[in-house]
Amino acid sequence: MIWSAPVLAALAGATAAAGLVRGFSGFGAGLLMAPIFIYLVGPATAVPAVVVLDLAASVMLLPSSARHTRWRTIMPLGIAAAIAIPAGGWALTSLSREVLLRTVSGVVLVFVAALGLGWRYRSRPALPVTAAAGAASGFLTGMGGIGGPPIILFLLSGPGTARENRAGFIAFFAITQVIALATFAAAGVMTRALLPLASLLVPIFLIAIGAGTRLFSVSNEATYRRVALAFLAGVGLAGLLLN
Repeated sequence: MIWSAPVLAALAGATAAAGLVRGFSGFGAGLLMAPIFIYLVGPATAVPAVVVLDLAASVMLLPSSARHTRWRTIMPLGIAAAIAIPAGGWALTSLSREVLLRTVSGVVLVFVAALGLGWRYRSRPALPVTAAAGAASGFLTGMGGIGGPPIILFLLSGPGTARENRAGFIAFFAITQVIALATFAAAGVMTRALLPLASLLVPIFLIAIGAGTRLFSVSNEATYRRVALAFLAGVGLAGLLLN
């Protein structure tokens, strides 16, 4: 498939912005890219592309963050997500573009509202809560490449430091992205358009992640967090309006 120059420019811009957010916070790239990508190129190409880009980010970020990861927390979440990803993959192949775009955009807005209002799960997470968070993330990863919200809210509710939580996001997403791509391949979702698109966008994404990582070490986290949430909210609203 050949896309027009404006479409490619929009994809590249969204990818660069998502890379900055991912490099700084460890999350948010899929939330930013998914609604835009689905609108521009359709879900069958968009969702695998988002997962491929996020996996490239994980490969880049995991070596430096692994030592800060609380694996006893991350592994149960990853197992629950792995079980649920195929169900999300089924939804990706069964639902229409319009339904997927509205669903993805709605999830983005709910997540932004929850973080913006300071919502937290205050109790000590029991095993069913852990399993539910992992499963919800796995389903959303398979359906739209947006598995972050349940895990982000879950980890931010715990006792981990900002560095530990950022490392946890990176490790968890690395696990789920590999499983998601295997699920997409088995379901025949991976299209011929994915390889040239990924080849174009991955370098842009990785460069932007490097810039975002540098911002993480020098920026005011509270200010950057507000800017990132405002930008995500705009993307979510646009996704609802563009149908």
